[in-house]
Amino acid sequence: MGAQPGGIRARYEKQLSAFVLRARRVKEHSLARDRGELARMQNPQYKITGRTDSHLVTIWTEYPPEEQVESAAARIRPLLLEGDDTHYAKAMNALLYFAHDAGAEPEVIAQLRDLRKEWITVASEKTKGLTYEVRLKQGDAPEEALSDRGLAFTWIYGDVVHADADRRDGAHVFGVEERFHAAVPLIAKLMVLAIRTLEKIEFVHGRRGLAFLHDAFAEDVVVTRQIVEREAEAWVAPYDEEGLPPVTPVGEEMGDGWTRFGDEFGPEGPAAGA
Repeated sequence: MGAQPGGIRARYEKQLSAFVLRARRVKEHSLARDRGELARMQNPQYKITGRTDSHLVTIWTEYPPEEQVESAAARIRPLLLEGDDTHYAKAMNALLYFAHDAGAEPEVIAQLRDLRKEWITVASEKTKGLTYEVRLKQGDAPEEALSDRGLAFTWIYGDVVHADADRRDGAHVFGVEERFHAAVPLIAKLMVLAIRTLEKIEFVHGRRGLAFLHDAFAEDVVVTRQIVEREAEAWVAPYDEEGLPPVTPVGEEMGDGWTRFGDEFGPEGPAAGA
């Protein structure tokens, strides 16, 4: 027997909720604070200066710090993992399911399908076509060539979120800088797609079309505080050759040998006059 409709709906709810949580982390990344700059990162600008003394030219390009792009890649990565609930294809399939279920107009369905095609074009390693290709000739060795997409995914999987030796071996000759340069526009495109998809989901949710996403939009997804002050009850015990006294199970009072921090180190405690 096939999956029951209720089971399908529950699965799609779970997957879309997972995507929302992850995409919200992407949206909160520092690279996404300036949306105009993020959009420009998708298509790096090259300044080419000709020379009069040779046939060579000088090409000038500016990139963000690698560490910043690396952290963005880490936030994007779960959206590319087919085995994760956060995978972009699962989110798009869920969106289309709920759109059909709600009787959305044909143009809305068409827009969602176009968005899914964009994801496949940008996120899939199997996508054909390239923006540029890097070719390298060293001595008598045969010329080597690799597309920007090949370089970019090698940086992601070989240098950043994994340490895939096979990938790095295949692109080692081009160097980490060339791999990083190719990855910058790819990461930017994936971030823009994630944010666009999130905002589309958010719009529908705001119109009470996806009520089950309430918790996914309400939950904190990033840490913003650097200085944290909390009230808590603390216990202390002497540390001797046998270590610390046994810790009692959760919900029970602390056992022999343990004293409240305030009773030990407060103004009336034994440690106050030590």
